[in-house]
Amino acid sequence: MLESSKEASSGQVWYKPRERGAEEVTTTPDFEVQVHGDAQIDHTEREYARRKVARVAQRTRRPILFAKVDLHAEANPSRSRPAVAKAVLDVNGSPVRAHVRAPTLHEAIDLLEDRLLHRLEHMSHR
Repeated sequence: MLESSKEASSGQVWYKPRERGAEEVTTTPDFEVQVHGDAQIDHTEREYARRKVARVAQRTRRPILFAKVDLHAEANPSRSRPAVAKAVLDVNGSPVRAHVRAPTLHEAIDLLEDRLLHRLEHMSHR
């Protein structure tokens, strides 16, 4: 169970995880967004990813049971795209996955949003 909550003006309830660690959870009345990430990924990037995935989820009429986002920034300077963002949405029992790489984590999250939107659009035409 999660410890504390605060009512946001948008009607969403933001929960803080019980344990200190790399996972933060946001719950809305319809679904849950879990954001996992490396220790060096700051709260701002996690919130940005959470907002982007929540916005994607609002674009489908099918119920979303949960959403999980993984953020990773590789420390290897030889990588041209060291930022990695992955997401899995459970759309009424069907998983929708996306995995992207980019030069920065912010760009990776933007690409992740685009890829998820495309996958949801493709799913709606089936």
